[in-house]
Amino acid sequence: MRRQKQRCFDCYTYTPHFHPERLNKLPNAKTIFTCAFSDIACAEEEWIEKVLDVVRNNQSRIFYIQTKDPAIFDKFDFPNNVLKGVTIETDLDRFETPSLFVDYTDLSRAPTPSKRIKALSYVDYITIEPILDFSQDFASVIREIKPKFVYIGYDNHNTNLPEPELQKTRNLLDELGKFVEVRVKTLRRAWYELVLCSLRE
Repeated sequence: MRRQKQRCFDCYTYTPHFHPERLNKLPNAKTIFTCAFSDIACAEEEWIEKVLDVVRNNQSRIFYIQTKDPAIFDKFDFPNNVLKGVTIETDLDRFETPSLFVDYTDLSRAPTPSKRIKALSYVDYITIEPILDFSQDFASVIREIKPKFVYIGYDNHNTNLPEPELQKTRNLLDELGKFVEVRVKTLRRAWYELVLCSLRE
């Protein structure tokens, strides 16, 4: 992201904007993560249509499109070479875990997890990253959605989020593994578990 500051300040600050010139410079990869550092739900409609035109013209490739606002998938005609994904870091809108963040709205301007879950009709995959503390029903919620696979991982930016304890996450992995493919990313103890360990030492 430091390099992005030199190239495009809007990219560096995550300000929604469009780079139409990049539509002609697709990676050579068979699988492409579309808008990898942004959310297509923040884009103008005309930008989305131009992106989808490129997707339609590249049927031999698979395009991953992920959002925190699944309502976007009902607004456009997504081609069949798109894998639609939704980020659902938790099924809670409020946390009791150690953190400065109590309400989900303290963390993000995205629709709350409960609203996202209600808006889901069908998605190909779910990303639980960065994982936040969750209820005992979270695995059942994911089962009802019926994704093809699930990504799961902890925060990589040391922001002291309201994370679950590692063992609780391991238990969730075991439950999810009974009915869906799980793709594990960063797995570690919650930040407050690490603090407690250092205090004991």
